[in-house]
Amino acid sequence: MKRKHLWKQIATHLSPYKLYVFAVILSSALSSILSLAIPFTVGQSIDTMLGENGVNFSALTLCLVQIGIMTAAVAIFQWLGHIFSHKVAYSVGKDMRKAAFDRLQITPLSYIDSHPLGDVVSRIMTDTDRFSDGLILGFSQLFSGVITIIGTLTFMLLIEPLITVIVVLL
Repeated sequence: MKRKHLWKQIATHLSPYKLYVFAVILSSALSSILSLAIPFTVGQSIDTMLGENGVNFSALTLCLVQIGIMTAAVAIFQWLGHIFSHKVAYSVGKDMRKAAFDRLQITPLSYIDSHPLGDVVSRIMTDTDRFSDGLILGFSQLFSGVITIIGTLTFMLLIEPLITVIVVLL
């Protein structure tokens, strides 16, 4: 029951930044998919080199250009994903600190007098910073990790379905 309430609170804090959250997910997805497509394209480029005089230079050049473009796109999408995830995390942290200090303004004096003010402020700052750090790690690793697993299985299915089934069963 507590976890459900906790997730609702997190969703409430994230709701003003839905567009940024979507941008994080999208950039993570594109980065992960393109990262998986690069080795696939490398395999295709190797296939263009058959035998001593059998190199198809036009196809090889096309593959190399595709690899370069995908590598640049991966870097850009990773950079954008980090920017958006930091924007969400720090904005949510700022909102939480503001809400905590607003709450502190209406806290009874008896509570404030019984606790050192520096201790209360330190706890607010530390907790919101840790929450922000958790959001950054969660966004950058969770979405890209899930998409990488799904993408890897998809590429494996495209290349060799039987080996994919064996790997999944094992």
